[in-house]
Amino acid sequence: RKQITPDLNAKASLRTIFERSDARSYSTGGQQYVVAQINTLSNTTVNFYSNSSSSSIRNLGAVGGLNLDYKGRYIVEGTYRYDGSSLFGPGKRWAPFGRASLVWLASDEPWWDVPGLTEFRVRASRGTAGNTPNFTAQYETYSCSASGCSLGQAGNSQLRPETTTETEVGTDFTLFNRIGVELTRAVSDTRDQILNVPTPSNLGFSTQWKNAGTLHNETFEAAFNLPVISTADLTWDLRMSYDRTRSTITQLNMPEYYQNANLSNGTGSFFLISARTDKSNGFAVNRLGNIWGRRFYEGCGALPASVQAQCGDGKAFQVNDRGYVVWVGEGNTWRDGITKNLWQTKLSSASSPWNVPLFFGHPIVDRPLRGEVGEGQGRLQVLEHPPGLPDRAHEQPDLQAPDVLRALRRDLRPRHQQPGRGLGHLRLQRVVDGPGPADEGRHRDGQAGRLQLAHGQPRGRGLWRSVRHPRPEQLQRRGRHLCEDP
Repeated sequence: RKQITPDLNAKASLRTIFERSDARSYSTGGQQYVVAQINTLSNTTVNFYSNSSSSSIRNLGAVGGLNLDYKGRYIVEGTYRYDGSSLFGPGKRWAPFGRASLVWLASDEPWWDVPGLTEFRVRASRGTAGNTPNFTAQYETYSCSASGCSLGQAGNSQLRPETTTETEVGTDFTLFNRIGVELTRAVSDTRDQILNVPTPSNLGFSTQWKNAGTLHNETFEAAFNLPVISTADLTWDLRMSYDRTRSTITQLNMPEYYQNANLSNGTGSFFLISARTDKSNGFAVNRLGNIWGRRFYEGCGALPASVQAQCGDGKAFQVNDRGYVVWVGEGNTWRDGITKNLWQTKLSSASSPWNVPLFFGHPIVDRPLRGEVGEGQGRLQVLEHPPGLPDRAHEQPDLQAPDVLRALRRDLRPRHQQPGRGLGHLRLQRVVDGPGPADEGRHRDGQAGRLQLAHGQPRGRGLWRSVRHPRPEQLQRRGRHLCEDP
């Protein structure tokens, strides 16, 4: 630390880092004792196993930094580090990283005189940081048993650290010497992203860790702090924070692929890893976190143009009370399943526009028509709302405004106090008789059902109508199924 001038102070630092992590584990076991109450491994007869593992990781680095402070109002800081890790292969273990930042405490300027704004500072920084793979990424792995060994993961000793370069700007200020506010905007790019990607079938291994792409992130953060009690014996602060991050894949050095959600029930195509910038249902394909799946046709207008003429009242395809398009056969309605004993009937593949059989009352999966590429399989696409919660329903008798308020109060009560719970989801929709600016509306998810004011409805004078969505258990009792094999 050195005072260069009366107004300028400097501080320099230099340090080294060494980390060593060694892990060893052993396990063994068996089942079915030969002699009861003799708890030794040699007394077991079946399912005998013995496992062991060991790992050793070394990290070494050097860090240097310089801090300059001028008049306590202007602060500049820089850091440089050079790190190495044994988690990478030979020749790829060392990488440089750095960071620079600037802070201006504007409220300490002699000319500062802003009523109510007792402290104000602006900050900006730019830096890089790295990330390492797991221990086994550089090695080939095998699964061995009494019957032999099988290939697991292909090793990659050429992995490089994935490097994130981030630029951040923000401001911190205090209102009325009491309320603290922090606002931050950050943009970052992570290059050489380490991904466990599928390998070509001729390689024999199923996956391999690779530097496969670039990820772009944009983040906004806001935080508020309010001191409630501040005494020598008790301190109580209230803090609220908000942040939002949007991530997109801007580069992918391999063919796009689907990734599972580590769940069962058909989640093998849950996420698409792709750098494509086109859109699916209004969402960019390369946005990280999009949930992909198959969806049902909702409304006659969603059907292919060649089929739309067959959809409507009295026609072969109709829209049911959940908003889904179903096949019912000409002259029938979706309500005739029991009265006309139609639940076991179906439209054969030869007669179906999609060349797959369609069962009475079943929602129809969006898929290519007969003769089109991908015929027979449902289209994978971004799902913009959870399946089974379509934003459509049939309307029931009108409700005046007082009825709406009573419905709101009922929905806010505890579940066990709500009359008629289990009958369905209640949704309120405004019927407008006059034009006006768009109203985004509001919604509340209640315990006994979904109470929602319709989105995107124009403002104007009008009545409220209730819309009731039958619950899934009711649909099951009626014999309807809300899912269909792809």
